[in-house]
Amino acid sequence: MDLKNLRSRIDTIKKQDRPAAVPAGLDTGPREIPPPEAALLLNGWRRLADMVYEKVTLSENPLQPVISDFLMPEQADTAGLFFYDTETTGLGGAGNIVFLTGFGFTEGDAFKTVQIMLTDFPGEPAFLEAMKPYISPERIYVSYNGRAFDANILKSRYALNGMRLNFGYQLDLLYPSRRLWRNVIGSCSLGDIEEKILKKERELDVPGAMVPDLYFDFMRSGDYAAIEGVAAHHLEDIKSLAELLSVFEKIAEDPVRLTKVDRTGLASQLTPRHPETAEAVLEAGFKAGSFKAAKELGLLRKRRGDYDAARGIWENLWESRRSIFAGIELAKQLEHREKDIEKAHSLTCELLSLDRIRIKLVIPELERRRVRLELKLLRMVTRSGCIRRSDS
Repeated sequence: MDLKNLRSRIDTIKKQDRPAAVPAGLDTGPREIPPPEAALLLNGWRRLADMVYEKVTLSENPLQPVISDFLMPEQADTAGLFFYDTETTGLGGAGNIVFLTGFGFTEGDAFKTVQIMLTDFPGEPAFLEAMKPYISPERIYVSYNGRAFDANILKSRYALNGMRLNFGYQLDLLYPSRRLWRNVIGSCSLGDIEEKILKKERELDVPGAMVPDLYFDFMRSGDYAAIEGVAAHHLEDIKSLAELLSVFEKIAEDPVRLTKVDRTGLASQLTPRHPETAEAVLEAGFKAGSFKAAKELGLLRKRRGDYDAARGIWENLWESRRSIFAGIELAKQLEHREKDIEKAHSLTCELLSLDRIRIKLVIPELERRRVRLELKLLRMVTRSGCIRRSDS
């Protein structure tokens, strides 16, 4: 179904004379149940209001009672975490409507997921009301790209319906996932993370691009087969969030020994609250031959004023791989810290002689350094000659 047909479908629906959504439990008299709602009732969903249905699923809880400060500003009780995800109609602007929202949280020893579905657009106010018990500024909301997408679209839908939405702290697992694994596995979509990090295979799944069409098919036909895969896909997304957070927690227990991560990204995640551990991670990466880890470790020690330790790293990178970056850093240190102008000049000339594509990017900087060093050498020679003449 193309965009033009989807917009036409929405316009047609809005013109239909449909009953207003009402809160659950309010007797409005007999009402013919539309096929989509009847299909949900026959497949484990519970009616909350006209066109609004809920399904609850219990699964194994992968989380410990407390999460560390690896991803958070401070430790937090797992009971305060709500994992959430949405599915939308995929239209742009105000036409992009959320039709399925889910919240996962711990309840006793289980992980409970509540999915709330909108079966037709006139029920949106009641759909948004049904979500309110799960949204509070006191909770921590865990998502995958939810901070940029899901939270904003929910806020827009609430605003368009004259309601207010006040989310709590947003813990978006997309960003730390990219830090740790983008340079290891490439794409860090949730599906890629499930396959390559969680080692998880889905039994019933649909591609995200198909979700809007399947939802409109369900609205039109009432065939549960059209929406079953979407609901299963959505449920697994939420459960995967909890499983992924559990993986991050295991990483936090002993980050220095990890090998199948980008150590530089791991160190950047640790630095704000655990700088010593971050340095140990970079040290391990340096010893394992990671240029990125070595570069970051050298810069860290330079910023700290440990110039001898930094020099050791620059020398290692220069001698082992003729690193342009390390060579420039070493030339800087020789010139400005150690005042060894001859060595700095010799190194600069060697850098300029390298047959590398990247060297062209830094030739102007190196030429300026070479000229400056030659002037310093000239002044040194002139001074030395004056001293010898005065002595004689």
